[in-house]
Amino acid sequence: PTRRSSDLFDQASDLLHDLLQSDPNGGEANLMMARLLVKESKIEDAESYYHRAIYGTWGDDAANHRLQARLELFNLLGSQGDYVKLLAELLPLDNEVTVPATRLTIAKLYLAAGSPDRAAAVYHSLLLSNPNDPKTLTGFGEAELALGDYRAAMDAFVNAYRVNPADVSARRNIELSSAVTALDPTPRRLRSAEKFRRSNRILDLARSAMQRCAVAH
Repeated sequence: PTRRSSDLFDQASDLLHDLLQSDPNGGEANLMMARLLVKESKIEDAESYYHRAIYGTWGDDAANHRLQARLELFNLLGSQGDYVKLLAELLPLDNEVTVPATRLTIAKLYLAAGSPDRAAAVYHSLLLSNPNDPKTLTGFGEAELALGDYRAAMDAFVNAYRVNPADVSARRNIELSSAVTALDPTPRRLRSAEKFRRSNRILDLARSAMQRCAVAH
């Protein structure tokens, strides 16, 4: 950072420290400090202040402010590739959130954290009330693909395409799941060498899909 931006960071940090000295549990001041520390790449310190914001005191609409702090912490952990911490933070929140848009975000984070079974469960619960939502169908397909249920993934992707045929990614997902289904290494009649070849090919396809997903997000 430039000298001027560094000075501004220092001034903001000093101001927030003063606020936190007078009210250590203030949710808003702790959240602002967490954001400032993220900008300074002090990730571990930022995590601590996010937790203080989550469990701190707020005025009006406290639940929404705490949820916003949680979501920012989730995104921070995901950006750092710290999926063990991310999963640990997600679990307590799973049953508390009822807003569909936020539950959709939680499902995506479960998938990113390497827990496709939990992601699939959240997507499934969302589909019960809104079976034709293309984003939920696509997420459910991605979770089932990660779980190895290729036909369930294909059904979800096809349904997502029917709802929104203009979505280019929907057609790409169908092609991917079709290719993976054809490479299914589980049939008993296959020889070991063929199972191994198919498994390696599936891994290559999964890597490519994850790379596209990361770029898209």
